[in-house]
Amino acid sequence: MSVTSSLAAEVITTRTEDIPDSVMDAVKAMTIDHMGLPFMGRRYTGDALCAFAKNTLGPGEAVLLGEHIRVSPGLAAGINAQMTQNSGMESTGPGLHPGPLLVHTAFAAAQKNKVSGANMLAAIAIGYDLNARFHLSRTIDEDVRHLNCVAAGVACRVFGYSETTTARAMSVAWEIPLRSLRYLKPKVVKRISPFPMGHLFAAQAGFQAASLAHNGLDAVPDEIDTLGDEYDLDGLLNTSRRFHFAEDGLFLKKWPSSNLCHMVLQSVTEIIEREDIRPRDIETLKVGLPDLYTIPHQTDPAPDSYWQGIYSAPWAISMAAHGIEPGPDWFTTERFADPSARALAAKVEIVEHPPASKALAAKDFLGVEGWVELKTPKRTFKETKTMAETDGAPTSPLPLDQLEDKFKRLVLPDLGEGQTERALIALNSLEACEDVNEIAAALLCS
Repeated sequence: MSVTSSLAAEVITTRTEDIPDSVMDAVKAMTIDHMGLPFMGRRYTGDALCAFAKNTLGPGEAVLLGEHIRVSPGLAAGINAQMTQNSGMESTGPGLHPGPLLVHTAFAAAQKNKVSGANMLAAIAIGYDLNARFHLSRTIDEDVRHLNCVAAGVACRVFGYSETTTARAMSVAWEIPLRSLRYLKPKVVKRISPFPMGHLFAAQAGFQAASLAHNGLDAVPDEIDTLGDEYDLDGLLNTSRRFHFAEDGLFLKKWPSSNLCHMVLQSVTEIIEREDIRPRDIETLKVGLPDLYTIPHQTDPAPDSYWQGIYSAPWAISMAAHGIEPGPDWFTTERFADPSARALAAKVEIVEHPPASKALAAKDFLGVEGWVELKTPKRTFKETKTMAETDGAPTSPLPLDQLEDKFKRLVLPDLGEGQTERALIALNSLEACEDVNEIAAALLCS
């Protein structure tokens, strides 16, 4: 059997009961989280995306979150995924940030096909595992071009297509262009793409590939088998620890910022709370992080827009130090103009911590550590913490009440208190839901 056919067979033949309960629990938590995040992303980056959806013809079969309309499933998947990722609070883990794409591809397809919540969660779990294996099997530059293929597999799984159709769809997906990953190294400071992972395009490409294959498009067969110069195909097929990526590596964000500085945000917060330090009394604040955070847009001390703020580690550190509730309040016009917030951000010095860079290069994400050196007139405080010790890590998961509080904080302004509570109750019973459209109806703005 070819590599492509083998992967397609996994996607289609894996039974829901074959997936460990711990994995389903992790995926369910990610799904609840990612149903709230589009409401935040909608607020800052969604006007053009939603206007585009409203002006694009197609059957209204899937909810556009943060809106009162339904649009075509491929469009809903792409826009909901992109708005989720644009919140800056989306999940991470092996395979960078696949959660928004997987959750909303499965959610949109599940609405169209009227499948159960358990089947939707199984598709997400299978997609998460497959994406992680693609990522870790990549032998050359970092890239996300396999997202099309994974999205196609998830859509085919939810639609109940055959192994043959799924293999064909995954091959078609490689024919749909997706740019290489460039967001890590922007050419111009403060010039940041609103599509950092391209989820808008990857989700639609997945739906297109699934539909084309289902309707008999004769694709070049076994396209994945030709990618041995880019991927370790034996490693890609290795299922000896299948599904452990979601159980051991899925990280839910507590703060709206780049994930691998979260250990520093937590350390700063803990030092300030423990020692009762006022932000204005901090003389210097030096942090050691992976070399990723020495790139200019990650070190920008004076952001003045949402996208600049999302990527600025100094701004995130300042917000955490000031005790601002994580979420939209970090990025208001008034917040960006706050002299105290800007003054502290300007004091943050980021230097490379070589062991952290080494762990990141080895894709040992939970092993990445960061250190803080915070100086006041009276004393200097130092602390080192790994990602494994940071809130939101699989080794230190967010408690359910914190996850629910995050959801409510982001959704309440759009849905109101009563509907937000009903939506949360429905999501917490997702695995027992017979038709995902019940969940969709609870999340549709009135």
